[in-house]
Amino acid sequence: MSVIITHTSLSRSLPAVVLRMRNSEWSVALSASDMPSTGLAHYSPEQLAEWVSQGVDRLGGEVETWYLDRHTGRLFHDDSPEARAEWKAFWGGRRRFDTALGQAFSLMRALDLAGVKRSFPTVPMPIDTEDGIIHFSVPERDVEMARRRAALLAAA
Repeated sequence: MSVIITHTSLSRSLPAVVLRMRNSEWSVALSASDMPSTGLAHYSPEQLAEWVSQGVDRLGGEVETWYLDRHTGRLFHDDSPEARAEWKAFWGGRRRFDTALGQAFSLMRALDLAGVKRSFPTVPMPIDTEDGIIHFSVPERDVEMARRRAALLAAA
């Protein structure tokens, strides 16, 4: 299982896909939704979850949203002109990015205040290097999503 959820009445009212996703994935999905880019206006957790679901659908599903979260995260830390242009093309600019990030935080905070606890278990991942095998922990969700994306790409 890639996420462990302690449910409350709020979490039971939200789509399961929203609860499985990390906050950064919510930001990516929100950027593709009808969420207004009005800064940090207050929206209900249900409205934010609806926009997250809408964004996930527009981006091609949960796996593609996960991939775009990982990809745009790498672009954010790459100062090359090509990466900056691709980042801006995806997000549309800093205002949309900041709004999506802020609203994802608002959703996380609302879930936290409602007593919803989400944890993302990790799995050991061995990497063979010149100096031997190094073991580190990787979120189980990343392993699951990478496998699902590989299967989708192989089937295409």
